[in-house]
Amino acid sequence: MAKKTKPAAGAASAGKRRAKAVIRPAKPKVTVTPREKAPAQAAAPRMQTVDADKMEIWRSLPEDQRNALREREAVRLFQMAAGQHRDGALADAVRNYGKSLLLNPRQSDVYNNMGVALRALGNREAAVACYRRALVLRPNNAGVYSNMGNALRELGRLEVAQASHQQAVACHRKATRHITILAWCCAILARPRRR
Repeated sequence: MAKKTKPAAGAASAGKRRAKAVIRPAKPKVTVTPREKAPAQAAAPRMQTVDADKMEIWRSLPEDQRNALREREAVRLFQMAAGQHRDGALADAVRNYGKSLLLNPRQSDVYNNMGVALRALGNREAAVACYRRALVLRPNNAGVYSNMGNALRELGRLEVAQASHQQAVACHRKATRHITILAWCCAILARPRRR
């Protein structure tokens, strides 16, 4: 009986590398002596270079094909970020949401999810900015108005939070959740302020 042999790892992986449609920049090789390590890492941004052959291949593709590849990679990064978000790896999720937005900045759902992750990390101002951008792209999204209202409430900006929740109710009148949160904001605003 003859033994089955596995193909060489390099041959199989080389074929897979050629089949990938997305061009990823190569990481530069930088050597830093131990004495220079701390200042170099703090001051110098990481520069990424792209292989000239890969860039030539990328430029040879028609524009519509490049756009389709960007869209596909943006969706893949969004799905990966959403999985990380569900698993609790919020910092990684925010990083991948950002990468997805670099490839396709017209994704309102990515801005909304990034805002939710930033709010969970405690960065409420950045979360509000993400919600605002999501509303520019998709103006009648009750969920985004509600998320933004919650972040504004946590920031102590109750009047603006109330207006945001009113917009959520206006966009989706049958959602009792939005109406309940709006009533709660109104009750907080009606209380006399303690000095």
